[in-house]
Formats: sequence, C-alpha cells, structure tokens
Amino acid sequence: MTSKLTTSLIFEKEGFRLDYYILTTETKIEEKALNTYGVKIIQSPLNAFSSIPYMCSHMTDIFCTLNEAEEFCKFLAEGEVEPVHFFDILDEYIA
Repeated sequence: MTSKLTTSLIFEKEGFRLDYYILTTETKIEEKALNTYGVKIIQSPLNAFSSIPYMCSHMTDIFCTLNEAEEFCKFLAEGEVEPVHFFDILDEYIA
C-alpha cells in the first residue's frame, strides 16, 4: 500500500497559506491494484517570524473515485477550511 499526492489547491489568507492535497492510496488485492483517495490540509505561515503555527490534518481511503475526492477538496478550498476543522467538516460531508 502506498500513498502519494495527486493534486493540490493553494489558498493564501492573511498571515498563512492553506494547501489542499488529494492523496492516492494503491492497494493490491489478489494481483489487482485498487485506488482509494483521501485529502490532506496543510496550514503554514507565510513568513518564518509569524506566530501562526504549522498545522496538518489528513485522512486516507475516504473516497473510491478521484472525482469524489476532487469535489471534496474543492469544497474545502472554497470554504477556506483550516486543518483544525477538517474532521468535523468531513464528518458532516459524508453523513
């Protein structure tokens, strides 16, 4: 099983940057490769002297199709979702 970054959306807010990534996980079952998709959010300060902390949240294996993962990633970026709120938003989104 491997995970890799597939695509990213980048959004800069006042004082920090939000990066949204789609994670692809390849799993082999009986010689057949299957992909599942997850999302990662990274919040990082725009400069080294900022008081804004580096934060990251992610979860793999959420979606079965890349299209679903892309839609969710765009939804997060449009809402400017920060890592601290990722799991709450994910829970509401898939419920």
